[in-house]
This record gives sequence, C-alpha cells and structure tokens, in this order.
Amino acid sequence: MIKAIIFDMDGVLIDTEALKMDAHRRVLESYGVKLEEKFYLPLIGTTRLNICRKLKARYKLLATPEELALKKVEEYKQIIRRRLEAIPEAVDFLKRLPKKKFRIALCSTQNKAFIKNQLRKLHLLHYFEIITSGEDEVVASKPDPAVYKLTLKKLGLKANECIAIEDSEVGVIAAKKAGIYCIAVPNKYTKHQDFTKADKIVRSLAKVDLRDIAG
Repeated sequence: MIKAIIFDMDGVLIDTEALKMDAHRRVLESYGVKLEEKFYLPLIGTTRLNICRKLKARYKLLATPEELALKKVEEYKQIIRRRLEAIPEAVDFLKRLPKKKFRIALCSTQNKAFIKNQLRKLHLLHYFEIITSGEDEVVASKPDPAVYKLTLKKLGLKANECIAIEDSEVGVIAAKKAGIYCIAVPNKYTKHQDFTKADKIVRSLAKVDLRDIAG
C-alpha cells in the first residue's frame, strides 16, 4: 500500500530548468564564454556546485567552482523575481491527491531556505509535510540515495510504501538506489537523458492515474 508521494522540485513542480540554464549562461558570459547547451543539458538534476565544477573544467575558467556557484545564485535570484512559474499539471496533481490517503514530501538538491521561498511564492508550501534538502542535510546529493533515505526516515516509512516523482536521470537513480518506485516525467530539457531505470515514464503528471498509485 502506497502511503506517501515524494516529489522532486525543479522540473517536476516548478518550471525552473530553463531559468537555471539562463543563470549559468549569464555567469559564463561575464567571463566571455558561451554556454554550450549540449554540454549543459546532461548535467541537469545534479547539484549547483557539481555543475559549476564541470563548467570550470570545460571552459578552463580561473574562478573556483564555489565562486561560480555564488554568481549563479545571484543571477538566478534576479531571474526568478520575474519568471518563476509552477507547472500547471503538477499543481493539478497535487490538488487531486487525497490528503487523508497520501502523505506528501519533497526531496530536492537545493538548500532548504531556497526551496521554501520558491514554494511559498507559488503558494505550494502548504502541500508538503516533509522537505529534505540535498544541499543542507546530506553529504552527497543525487544520484546518491542519501537524500531519499533521509526522507524515508523523516516519514517513518519503508521504501515500498512510497513513490518518487523525478524529471532527471540522476533523480531516478537516487530514488531507485533507495529502493523507491519511481515515476519519471521528462521535460524538454531532460528528455534526452537515460530513464531506463525508472519504473514508469509519463509525458505529464496529468497522465498519472491515482488508482494506479494506490495499488
């Protein structure tokens, strides 16, 4: 019996993948470098610092990954003031979930304050009983399963009592390593990633039948 649904945030609940890519693009432009989309897209789903390490190596930047990450955060803050939007199908799905039947958790690579600020701005924070940050609460984030294992511990549930919803390959890997059934919802930025480890792949959360989840 499924008792909880665990959501990823970026790309699943909030349409942020393009915004984050734009923030990284602006950072590179400040160093006179043009971001290659083909190089960037496979990195989606990993941590901000990991992406910045890859960008530093790729473009031979003098700045440290930590400096690049801080600049990315500042650019991102400016961008989301104007462009932050929830994914309508995800919001509808949250509204459809019977709260007496399913507990709802969130498992993201971002820091917790940032997660809460974005959810609060979009009036989604009240849906989530548990929020776990891969940046603040575990040593290794996705694709390491630690962030999911911690979420299970907070919920007090077993892996086979939960379903994870992810939009990236690393997110799916993390959920599966934790033993959790995982539904992948690829978007236009992650659709070329490898989702073969997912238990189910859907084009949209509008395609998910709650009767299937309950079973």
